[in-house]
Amino acid sequence: MLLIGLTNFGYVDLDLATRFCVIKPRAERHMKCRRGVVDHDVLAFYSKPSGDINAVLNLKDKLLNMEGIAQIQVSQAQEVYIRPKGGQLALGKNRNFTFDGEVEAGRFNLKGNDFRFEYDQFQIGVNQASCRIKVGRPEEFDVRGNPVLTWVRTPIEEVTGTLEIDNPKNMSGWKSDFFTQYPILTSTEESYVYYDAPTIQQGAYHRDRFNYAVEPFVIDSLDNFSNKDLRFDGLLKAGNIVPDIVEPLGLMPDFSLGFTKATPEGGYPLYGEHGTMEGQLALDYSGLHGPGRIEFLTSHIDGNDHVFLPDSTFGESTNYVNDAVAGLLPVVRAKRTVFGLHPFDSRLDVRSTPTDSLQFFDEDVRLDGALHLKPEAMTGQGVFHFERAELASQSFSMKEHLIDAEVAAFELTGRDLNEVAFGTDNVSAHVDFDARRGDFKAHDGASTIDLPAIRYQCTMDEFSWFMDEDKLDLVNTLIDPTAMSFKELSDRTQSNFFCTDEDQDGLHFLSPRATYQVDEAVVECQQVQSIAVADAEVKPGDGLVVVRREGLMDQLRGAEVFANDVTRYHRLFDANVRIKGRLDYEGAGTKTYVDAGGTEWPIRFHELRVDTAARTIGRARIPNEDGFFLSPRFAFKGYAMLEAGREDLEFEGGAQMQFDCESFANEWVEFQGVIDPEDVAIPIGDVITEMGKAHLGVGWVHNDGGVESLYETFFTKKPVRDDVSFIQPVGKLRYDSKKSRYVVCSDDKLKNSRLPGNLTALAMGNCAVTQEGLGGFPVEGAKGLLSQQFAGDVFSQNGVMKLRGSWAVDMPMPKVLAEHLQKAIQTSTARELPAEATNYSYLMAELLGVDAANQLETQLDPFSQTYKKGVPKEARHAMVFHGLNWEYDPVLEMWVTLGDIGLATIDELNVWASFQGKLAINRAKNRIHMYFHLGANQWYYFEYQASLGLMKCQFQEMNLEDGETSLSVKFGGSKDKEFVEGSKKMEWSSIAITTKLRKNFVNLFREFDN
Repeated sequence: MLLIGLTNFGYVDLDLATRFCVIKPRAERHMKCRRGVVDHDVLAFYSKPSGDINAVLNLKDKLLNMEGIAQIQVSQAQEVYIRPKGGQLALGKNRNFTFDGEVEAGRFNLKGNDFRFEYDQFQIGVNQASCRIKVGRPEEFDVRGNPVLTWVRTPIEEVTGTLEIDNPKNMSGWKSDFFTQYPILTSTEESYVYYDAPTIQQGAYHRDRFNYAVEPFVIDSLDNFSNKDLRFDGLLKAGNIVPDIVEPLGLMPDFSLGFTKATPEGGYPLYGEHGTMEGQLALDYSGLHGPGRIEFLTSHIDGNDHVFLPDSTFGESTNYVNDAVAGLLPVVRAKRTVFGLHPFDSRLDVRSTPTDSLQFFDEDVRLDGALHLKPEAMTGQGVFHFERAELASQSFSMKEHLIDAEVAAFELTGRDLNEVAFGTDNVSAHVDFDARRGDFKAHDGASTIDLPAIRYQCTMDEFSWFMDEDKLDLVNTLIDPTAMSFKELSDRTQSNFFCTDEDQDGLHFLSPRATYQVDEAVVECQQVQSIAVADAEVKPGDGLVVVRREGLMDQLRGAEVFANDVTRYHRLFDANVRIKGRLDYEGAGTKTYVDAGGTEWPIRFHELRVDTAARTIGRARIPNEDGFFLSPRFAFKGYAMLEAGREDLEFEGGAQMQFDCESFANEWVEFQGVIDPEDVAIPIGDVITEMGKAHLGVGWVHNDGGVESLYETFFTKKPVRDDVSFIQPVGKLRYDSKKSRYVVCSDDKLKNSRLPGNLTALAMGNCAVTQEGLGGFPVEGAKGLLSQQFAGDVFSQNGVMKLRGSWAVDMPMPKVLAEHLQKAIQTSTARELPAEATNYSYLMAELLGVDAANQLETQLDPFSQTYKKGVPKEARHAMVFHGLNWEYDPVLEMWVTLGDIGLATIDELNVWASFQGKLAINRAKNRIHMYFHLGANQWYYFEYQASLGLMKCQFQEMNLEDGETSLSVKFGGSKDKEFVEGSKKMEWSSIAITTKLRKNFVNLFREFDN
């Protein structure tokens, strides 16, 4: 079997029949090769196609086209391998073959098309191949001590020539010790190194414009050369970045092919005539770059690593200077910047860095942003930082001492708080460092300006910044407050100063001109016509409004206040006002009070403020020494109160009448009320006091236990506080100029004296006190047995109290007695006394009201003047007297009637008669006496003992019906009896018992026959 295998390999010939074996020359040569006596090749083609075909023989050109060839080891000794592209190659005569793909020879890798293996020369023809090279990493070794290899990052492209694998007599490598220079790569034409990889400056170095042309070269020992042996002569075609450079390529520290070269003295021109670069240039995987100085126009840029691209240069500077040009360009200085030189736009861009700004004008003016230098001008964008100001724009224009911006934002910082004190945007800016000022104008009308230090915003269309004074002048040329009404000025949309403090409720006002002191954080607003505060209009006296930190407004002095802003009832001048917010202010001001005579009385309101409903209120102290008068007839001292929504002032204090009456002192009548200057009316309460809190009496006053039991007063101190006015003063105290008197009554009563209501008056001519209205005698009943009311006039005559009017009395009255009295009076000689002849209607009006009294009049018979159907229920009283005249007898201490008495009704019965009799009120004994004298033998006497709740009656009469001799028959035949009506009772006595009570009373007056 062994011989059969050797026969198949061509080593022997075997005759199976004779079993004779002959060794062939191939076997002899193979054995010599094994012994190293002769050379041999190591070519072997191992085909592993993806299909069924290993090779195809082309009979025309006699080429064997192989498939599935992954790798061919050409030289084991020199480590040369071929890797056909797609596993294909074309094998021709004498083992020559062609292929596309890769050739690995030692540390070199060639990749391309149309490689030609030439067997006899034992070399490979190379055509426009890309050559990659492996180099050792310095001081890096693997576990076997071999250097760690890495690829050179920039291949040599378009290499044409030959790769000599080994000496043709050393194909097997048996004499490699003699041929150590192999493999050898020979470039016979110009090849190139390109720097257009995307990882090199993002592919900026396009190979058509920027490349290194490598001259033909020879490199041997491709499997074991040293890094320093990589050296290629040639020319850098720099694409007009700098002039083309002749400098050999070598291995750079970043494992790329490049070089380092110092520029000649004076540097290289950049991009033709767009500046110069002097320093050192390096070409490597970072492109063309290096340290040095770049000169462009008036700028000088020093840096450690400028990067030069075909269309631009950029880098970081270690020092940057732009020289000033008179009237055109500013001086600029900086250390660390980033820059970009754009030759085709003739522009240099320089940008600040986080650690360094661009300093302008050799002053503390720094730009965080970028400048753009062109032959004609310097522009920029970013933020200019001044000592305490910032100017931001997307488009600056800078000249020798000027900064201009069409659209900018400006901020000022306060010195002490290090916070923004002033800010605005959308303005044009012109900053002049010679004039030391900046002028700004708003676009599209007024621009919003923030003043956070004082918590305000304003809208202005122009402002000027004075650098050295830290001051701004603010102007709004679009408004004219002098031509605007308060309604317009109070409209928030028309204002241009707005408080941003929430606690001030949106305070706003209009000012066309203001000055802002930055250090002090104070704005002085000028030409302020009005400010709407709460319900008031406040007009600064000089038009000046000063606002300080936290939005605190200075007190306005000499201001004018109108309150409220709708009715404008109150004008306060010479006002000192502190505005605290849109709904709050306080201060003081003077209001002119004009009395009915036209006299002006200034009132200084020392307290002006706003209540919880945002309404203006004020309080003024009016001392006695001011000599203030509410009217010529009333002096005043105390306090005045103002409410914006009320036209008239409220006064609290004392009013003093101006009269000269010996009997009455001019007391300061204490009151509180709203006073109409055209109709001064002092409100009178239930208790009247003077400023010292002593109680005052009005009209006739009676007391219990005082020095005088009854005395006349007119706002006169009472000796005893509990003394009671006979007719209680009700309403208001006025001076009635038509009748030359002081009068106390209701408003309606003053207008129409016929209306019900109490009235007390003091006449100026004779100091006489007169009263009218509803009163009551001082008789206090028990158990509800008695009530009585007087309605009429009270006056004085020779110091005696006189009364004239009607009197309604309620007391127990048996129906039988009422009917008897009515009949007795009507059948007597009594005269008729109709209602129209007295003030009966006035009494009803006082008791029931005008409407009810008028209704009662309709129920009176127009001819007889009596009620048609009996006395209406609402007009019923036990007895109603009318047409009475009274006087007070100080000796008897009684009020007694004078002359005949008139009786209108008894309970529900009409009487309407006048007859002899006497009514008396004994206040000392607390009794009421009624005596009806209808004739010598016909009389009736009633006595009410109030303290006991006892009513006693005595009577004598004639002409009784049915021949009766005594009224006692009517009460069941008894001569003495108690009359009971509900819980009320009275005791009565007939003539049969005694007439003592009647006699005692009648004897006091001697007016009646016994």
